[in-house]
Amino acid sequence: MEQQELFPVQPVWWHPAWLDFAGNGAGDTWCIDLAPASGGHIGQVLSWSHEVGVGGVLFLSFEALLSTYADQLEAGLYVQHGLPLIRLEQLTHLKERRAAFQQLSPAKPVLHRAIKSAWNLYFDGSDVAYNKAFEECIAIYRQVLQMQEATPDDRSFAYYGLISLYKRERAYIDDPSPSFFEQWEAEASRMPPTHWVHEEVALWGAWFIK
Repeated sequence: MEQQELFPVQPVWWHPAWLDFAGNGAGDTWCIDLAPASGGHIGQVLSWSHEVGVGGVLFLSFEALLSTYADQLEAGLYVQHGLPLIRLEQLTHLKERRAAFQQLSPAKPVLHRAIKSAWNLYFDGSDVAYNKAFEECIAIYRQVLQMQEATPDDRSFAYYGLISLYKRERAYIDDPSPSFFEQWEAEASRMPPTHWVHEEVALWGAWFIK
């Protein structure tokens, strides 16, 4: 209970006015809080763990959750089903990344095709079919890196997609994501120090060494 008292929520393990609406299947969930403690907001969104109880206030309202999710989608951060591997709540450059992802360029249609292909990845019991779909998706991302017209932003989006796919789908089998990260890190070092990519590379770097 001590941890929960740090948040503006009722200091209980579970409250009947916490309406859970999304879970990971392992006992952890997100809840809409209709009975916040002093300093909280009615309708705030909580994270709840079966091990520690309330983990924190994620959003001040369900509307704020949807708005943030929409911005993240339009920034190209969801390149596959499931949550991104890096901590999105630590991003401060979302507006800049979204503007870069929305900017038209010769490589954007290819990037969009890669993301669509990744979202359509599924395992139907056939290793051959799944591996073929996975490799086709990877090939589309690689195509962006081979395009002379690809902007530095486009290349960053492609590296992000490649690393995300390999880490989620091939974490322990023939995983080349560290080398992709090193290439991305090297390219990012040549970009202006205020560019949004530096924060993202730092978050990925922390993920690789944790």
